[in-house]
Amino acid sequence: MLNQRLTGKLARTNTEFTLLKERHRLLLSVLAAKDDELERLRRAS
Repeated sequence: MLNQRLTGKLARTNTEFTLLKERHRLLLSVLAAKDDELERLRRAS
């Protein structure tokens, strides 16, 4: 019984961690895109 609960807890933690990583990756790509845009604008002016 305890083992099952522990497994569930681990699985939940792992899922949350995966979601966090995904969000982080998304944030990084958004920041990179903004950076590219700024660079383009700087070169254009």
